[in-house]
Amino acid sequence: MPRLPRKSQICLDECNCYHVITRCTRQWHLLGGSDADRSERKGLVLRHLKRVATASAVGVAGFAIMDNHMHLLLKVDTESARGWSKREVARRWLGLHPPRDGYRRRVDIEDEHVDAVLTDPTPGHVAALRAKLTSISQFMKELKQEVTQEINRIEETVGSLWAGRFKSKRVVDEAQLLNTLAYIDLNPFAAGICKTPEAGEHTSLAARLRGDSDALESSPTTAPPTSTTAPPTADMPDTHVEQSGWWMTVGGGVPGSARAERSLMPGTTLTFGHYLRLLDRVARLLRSGKRRLDEDVQPIGQRLNITPSGVASTLEAWFKHGLSWDRPRAGSVASSG
Repeated sequence: MPRLPRKSQICLDECNCYHVITRCTRQWHLLGGSDADRSERKGLVLRHLKRVATASAVGVAGFAIMDNHMHLLLKVDTESARGWSKREVARRWLGLHPPRDGYRRRVDIEDEHVDAVLTDPTPGHVAALRAKLTSISQFMKELKQEVTQEINRIEETVGSLWAGRFKSKRVVDEAQLLNTLAYIDLNPFAAGICKTPEAGEHTSLAARLRGDSDALESSPTTAPPTSTTAPPTADMPDTHVEQSGWWMTVGGGVPGSARAERSLMPGTTLTFGHYLRLLDRVARLLRSGKRRLDEDVQPIGQRLNITPSGVASTLEAWFKHGLSWDRPRAGSVASSG
């Protein structure tokens, strides 16, 4: 049966959120290898993922970089892209295709580079670039091409890293959105690579728990400790703060706390704490040969050392002494007024 044209699979007028899967050629573990190789290769995938997501209108809501494939949950913000000025479109495109000097080295984007894009004589040039910046196909092309070239340089070889076209599936409602994100974040755990969902590396869950740098260069030592000494109890309240970064936030949370285009489920009461508890419960119910959490493993709130008393102690210090980044530096003179 012939493959469906990409335009019939991805239609932003009908759906702006897609689950994308792309696999390494011949199912080889080209993103794996030794611990050092795995960390380096998956780290560079995430660096390029960050670069493409930052420049384009395609937001990354979820990701899991496995040894021989990767999962992405992508949400396209066409409304914001329509409001970009022509200069912003040009700068974003140059963020993907930076100017270079005579030695092919990348240089900073200057006004003359932007002007060169804007004065291109091709009819509809800026409009075409705007369309590319909202295209999932272009997003995947940019990502896969850069990753292939960089890994080929590392291995001093040539050839394609990826097995043909990526696969995509529409995510049409909030229930499917949560199911898809949980599936992506639980990939390393379900494969038996880690003992708890939050101990997984190179996933959107790791990024939201540990921040940008740890998501790009994580190691087993950064994972929260796992304890099996206490029986499960009601999990902790929504006290764990989602780390911000180039990825999209999980839910609506507190109204006004995040821009709608940067939120996976704007306008809902879903919080990061709700999502963590969902993952914890799902991980205890997995079957069919997949790893699952034993019932005597502590709830995720306790595994992450989130307790009401601990949060109260931290907040008491903040209220008493102020936030750490808002305190005067040692030796500085406090301003009056």
